[in-house]
Amino acid sequence: MTKPLITIIVPVYKVENYIHTCVESIINQSYTNWELILVNDGSPDKCPLICDEYAKHDKRVSVIHLENGGQSRARNRALDIPSNSEYITFLDSDDFWHKDYLEIMLGLCVEHNADMSQCSFIRGTGFDFPHINVMPQIEVMDNHSIFLSGRSNVLVWGKMYKRKLFDNIRMPEGLYNEDDWVAWKLYYKANRIVVSSDMLYYYRVNQASTMNRIVQQARLDFVGGYHERIAFFENTGEMDLRDVSIKQYCKSILMYYGIDNQKKADRDVLWSDFRKYWPMIKGSQYVSFYYQVLFAFFRCAPGPVSYLSRFYRKKKIKRLSKVVR
Repeated sequence: MTKPLITIIVPVYKVENYIHTCVESIINQSYTNWELILVNDGSPDKCPLICDEYAKHDKRVSVIHLENGGQSRARNRALDIPSNSEYITFLDSDDFWHKDYLEIMLGLCVEHNADMSQCSFIRGTGFDFPHINVMPQIEVMDNHSIFLSGRSNVLVWGKMYKRKLFDNIRMPEGLYNEDDWVAWKLYYKANRIVVSSDMLYYYRVNQASTMNRIVQQARLDFVGGYHERIAFFENTGEMDLRDVSIKQYCKSILMYYGIDNQKKADRDVLWSDFRKYWPMIKGSQYVSFYYQVLFAFFRCAPGPVSYLSRFYRKKKIKRLSKVVR
């Protein structure tokens, strides 16, 4: 039986210290029928040379060199390359995989006849990561239950997709938070999604990463993505998915509202949207009591509630990132 070909897409930018770990985690996968597309997004360090060296020594590796244009454009250029692959997965260049990532993720799709599989991730800093050994739990969901269960997320990485899901779907270029615009569309387009609690993706907290730059710069590119998502489900009459989308947006508003360097004009946009959307889900059966209370307090005292929420979130992340030695 022929093993399906998997396309792996890795945008590369200013990760000279981590690129070897990233690529080696791919080369050393137990599943071997893959093609890797390294997209050099105009990286000013030694990354372009390192990528070329990998391509010289492994015919499964190819490199695209671009002028710097952002992660979305890099991913799109790789998606546009004709391929016979049946599946696609993404890895950020400062992260890496468990050695069985491809084999397990593909196996979940094949065993359950799913269009998408999703794993959990381990958060770490530098080269220090927790050692976590738990029995993974598997859930099979459709394109409604994935949203209603809270198992959906806005991350493109940590998932394996059938290539057909990307027909007519691309990342919005020139924006940060592009995952917010795309991930929900891929979930919705999938007939079946397998969610595993297995921690196969190693996410490195990198202060130079795109996500950290977004938070530090208080970028609000995610706002348009949520407007589009909420309007889509409202137009299709799927009010359950509309409500959970609004809940997710309100959670993002709450987090970004209290960022220290947030511009007043942007904070006003967030506050205006919260006042518009919160009444629409107040009392909704698809919004838990916890979030009903949290949003009610935020409506009364947005500054303090946002600060406290961010404070406890940071403490939780720090606790989850603690290395078990």
